[in-house]
Amino acid sequence: MYVDITLNGKIATALVDTGATNSFITPEEAERCNLTVTEGVGRIKAVNSATAAICGVSKGVKSRIGHWEGKINFTVALMDDFDVVLGMNFMVAAKAVPVPSAKCVMFQGGQPRVVGADLLLRRARQVRKDAGMNIVLHKPRGDTIDEDVNKIGGGGCCGHHLDRATTE
Repeated sequence: MYVDITLNGKIATALVDTGATNSFITPEEAERCNLTVTEGVGRIKAVNSATAAICGVSKGVKSRIGHWEGKINFTVALMDDFDVVLGMNFMVAAKAVPVPSAKCVMFQGGQPRVVGADLLLRRARQVRKDAGMNIVLHKPRGDTIDEDVNKIGGGGCCGHHLDRATTE
């Protein structure tokens, strides 16, 4: 599943991966988002690839997905297919639960919220391209949360408010 994420004020597309222990970002994406990368020691092993040394770490990255805001620690590593991967360290800290059948990620907490997700990377990237990168992330469709939940028939995913990326 893919979600739009804002890292240090820059919009990116992230893979939400329950099979990844940590969160990862490529060196190029870390540079584009102006992240501070410090030296790190370690190796990663992805499926169907050789073990490789990491490039560094970026700790406490200011991040936003929908209404959720927080800080994420990333391992900076070379990756072939993805620029940003959100692993279990993110999901535990953010109390985030991916719900593929509803195409959303639910954020538990004081007031549970859900954020729309794309199942295909191509679709996630096309939405950003069509919008010319002028995306207003997760703008509610109604005036109030209650009104919005009623409009979409029980809240869409898990009966909670569903945020969607919209363009200006």
